[in-house]
Amino acid sequence: MTLQMMRLFLDFAIAEALKNNTLRLYTTEMSEAARKLIEGVELEDE
Repeated sequence: MTLQMMRLFLDFAIAEALKNNTLRLYTTEMSEAARKLIEGVELEDE
């Protein structure tokens, strides 16, 4: 994806999030919950 395409996508995503008031701060609690979800998960090399 070119830089210009990425910029257009991010501009769109930010505009939509602001329009719908769906932006939230990523908190320490969210980070800890995510870590618990993937705890012990191992990925296989392809």
